[in-house]
Amino acid sequence: MKSEIKIVGTGSLGSALARRLLDCGYPVAAFNRTASKAEALVGYGARVITDVNKVFDDHQSIVIVCLKDADSIISTFAPLSAHSDKQNNKILVMNTSTLGPSESVRVEAFMRTLSVEYVELPVSGGPEGAIQGRLVAYIGPVSDSFRADILDIASLLCHCYSLMKSNYHAQAMKVINNYCEAMNMAVASEAVYFAEKIGLSKDDICKTLPMGRGRSVYMDVLLDKYQRSDHSISFPLDLRVKDLKLVAQMFDDTNVRSFFYSQLSSAYDKALMANHSRVDQSAYLNFFKNYNKN
Repeated sequence: MKSEIKIVGTGSLGSALARRLLDCGYPVAAFNRTASKAEALVGYGARVITDVNKVFDDHQSIVIVCLKDADSIISTFAPLSAHSDKQNNKILVMNTSTLGPSESVRVEAFMRTLSVEYVELPVSGGPEGAIQGRLVAYIGPVSDSFRADILDIASLLCHCYSLMKSNYHAQAMKVINNYCEAMNMAVASEAVYFAEKIGLSKDDICKTLPMGRGRSVYMDVLLDKYQRSDHSISFPLDLRVKDLKLVAQMFDDTNVRSFFYSQLSSAYDKALMANHSRVDQSAYLNFFKNYNKN
């Protein structure tokens, strides 16, 4: 029988991961500080944990964390610091969120105070990719005790993953990848508007723009939403802006000077300010259109 996986943080990504693991035969227990979000998974077969102190109760536990940042992770698990009776349990905590390398170091140090093994597993692909098992992941070092379990879980959640030599490198590569994603989304948006301005129809743009070597995954993401006039949120624009701030931190830490970062970051900041409610990152296209009309 497969070991129960505990999911801490059942927002859109955490819920999607839980559903995928349940579909693949893993028992899942879910915890969220807003209990109703965890309870929404009961219909899919998940068990709900109502007290974070119960997350580490089993002799051997695998815990997947889907929280927005380092502060959220530390504050969620802080009540466990007083529970020394669990220090003999074998516990692995895997973080799927993009924290950036410096914040990863901080969370890893905190997890050591809880006597648990901590592994970075930041993922790319969003909730849709999680449900389909099409994520990409950068995985930090895993001990022999959990290695077989982690590789099995990764193979179910991901179509591609890489084992990195440190948690720092796992987060660093995720941030670098996010920088490429932001660039590709912005360039694809400008290309779509360019094609509109020369008189191509929406159908013609969606057919011809991806034909050449300039095609990217994020061009496909944008064109899918553009063609269907889909305004649902797959990846929020505010998270894209947050990720770009992590890129800035890495540029500072590594003394790398960028030709592109300042303009790209400024454009996304302006796109975010132009929207008064939470929107998908593809809203950058409408921002760019309005920018050119003003």
